Amino acid sequence: MVSTTSRPDEPGTLHHIVADGWSIGILHPELNALYRSFKTGEFHPLPDIPIQYSDYVFWQHEQMQNDAMVEHLSYWKRQLAHA
Repeated sequence: MVSTTSRPDEPGTLHHIVADGWSIGILHPELNALYRSFKTGEFHPLPDIPIQYSDYVFWQHEQMQNDAMVEHLSYWKRQLAHA
């Protein structure tokens, strides 16, 4: 959860459960860039990402159709059946 202060010039906080240290190194500069661009009314400076979540979902669905994946899934279902 991201929370902000009542003053727009004061920094907000980000709970550590939202992102790990590696992710913060990416997220923080991007949020700063977006904030600056929205504050000045400019177009955001971030590049378009080459893949969307729907692309990942499609790939994952394709992987689940693989015979090896079906075998792995069956294995874990058996292992966790009585957990």
